[in-house]
Amino acid sequence: MPTFEEIYGTGATFNTATSTLEIPLTALAQSGLNATNPTPLQTLGAIARNAHAWLSTNTDETVMADSDLNPFAPIQRNGEDKTQFQYSINFYASYTTPEFDPDEV
Repeated sequence: MPTFEEIYGTGATFNTATSTLEIPLTALAQSGLNATNPTPLQTLGAIARNAHAWLSTNTDETVMADSDLNPFAPIQRNGEDKTQFQYSINFYASYTTPEFDPDEV
């Protein structure tokens, strides 16, 4: 079972007193985020990159998730050439489970 720091970055914790996941910006800086006032999409990108880094190095089948990164270029976006970074995160649950339940990961 990974820790909050392993998935979200150094300093990330779950505060049981307030039931709050706390991810300091310094934790997201591990993925390259250097914004002092990041947007929600920037933080989502940093979280995805941190999670991918851990999942791609912890490939034991007892880990109920894995991740792939597929870059595509050039891709047209808003009339400009861009590089698309596609993160795929796969979660595994029992075969009889018809819907995704994060509690089963």
